Amino acid sequence: MFIRGNHEDFEFLAEAGAGYDAPVPVDAYQKILYLPNGGRFTCPSAPLGWT
Repeated sequence: MFIRGNHEDFEFLAEAGAGYDAPVPVDAYQKILYLPNGGRFTCPSAPLGWT
């Protein structure tokens, strides 16, 4: 899971995250998640429920 930084494709991330607050998968395998709002998110599927 990541938030927008300095070196990403900003246009792609803006389109991918439009209208979402929860993490959005951004790769073909849906393993890499983008957190559009940059806020806190508790991952319910993680073994320890990391935030």
